Amino acid sequence: MRLPLFLITGASGTGKSAVVPQLQRLLPQCDVFDMDIMLDERDWKISHRNWMRIAKSLAGQGRHVLLCGTTLPEHFADCEEISVFSTVHYLNLHCEDAVRDARLAARGWLEGAIDDHRQFARWLLANAETAFNPPLEIIDTGINPPAAVAELIRGWVLARIGAEGGNAMTDDLSLIAPGAEWEAEYRAFNDELRAHPATQLQVHELGDDFTACVEQLERESRGEGMPDWFVPQLTCWLVQSGRLLGEVRLRHRLTPPLENFGGHIGYVVRPSEWGKGYGTRLLALALEQARALGLPRVLIVCDDENIASARVIEKNGGVLDSWGVSPIDGKPTRRYWITL
Repeated sequence: MRLPLFLITGASGTGKSAVVPQLQRLLPQCDVFDMDIMLDERDWKISHRNWMRIAKSLAGQGRHVLLCGTTLPEHFADCEEISVFSTVHYLNLHCEDAVRDARLAARGWLEGAIDDHRQFARWLLANAETAFNPPLEIIDTGINPPAAVAELIRGWVLARIGAEGGNAMTDDLSLIAPGAEWEAEYRAFNDELRAHPATQLQVHELGDDFTACVEQLERESRGEGMPDWFVPQLTCWLVQSGRLLGEVRLRHRLTPPLENFGGHIGYVVRPSEWGKGYGTRLLALALEQARALGLPRVLIVCDDENIASARVIEKNGGVLDSWGVSPIDGKPTRRYWITL
């Protein structure tokens, strides 16, 4: 199935770069890029062609792509890669001249360059219906802070993914407490972990009494009946439309061993659902639980070679602190902190 492509345009100073980190967290099913990171000012056509090649490659893997940069449809007219997309949707980030001018002046821009983008912003408004198909839609970044703008963009993207029959990761995706009614689904989830070589450490020995397993998890969350060295940990399951997609464990505090390996949060997504953005969303929901516990920041540890997990952590605001060594298999690890 051909996928849509999403382009966030607008004059400089309207906040395109400012929303990229938040969009990367809010839209785990999309690969979100700031086009300025690969800008060739000597030849814009090279930059545009390279971005289309990247977008085409990701779309071929079933990933939605959102590019943020000052672009117009004519910039991609000579890019044959644009034909692989079902629709190219543009969204204009706009603000009043005074707001944009002040932002650009604070960057040290000269009046001539500021006026160029003032005129470009006006052109976008005047040609929204005629130069874009579908018509260019607008979000005002002068009256909305970056967090609110990111939420508006998320809704815009998901609505269009859903309209084209894609997986918009709808609101029925949720984090729930373990329950005995999920036995069949959890056993299938656990069997997938057991069958994959990369998830052996996340396999649980369930036994015949699944209700007893759930009760054990409840006791662990309260720290009841546990040995003195045990750290209370909350276990939650990520579910959607009756399917169990992942599991996360949130430890209420750290011990010296956990500071080096384990951290506050451990999570796993069932292998058949990898590459769909569920890991990013699972961690984001777990961070909400951590905030509810009153934790000021959390430590997350992953294998150094697990690039996918590192990317999930970084998308959720993780800052690499140091490297360590796993006491289980001796492999190097990465230690990230996320401020809540």
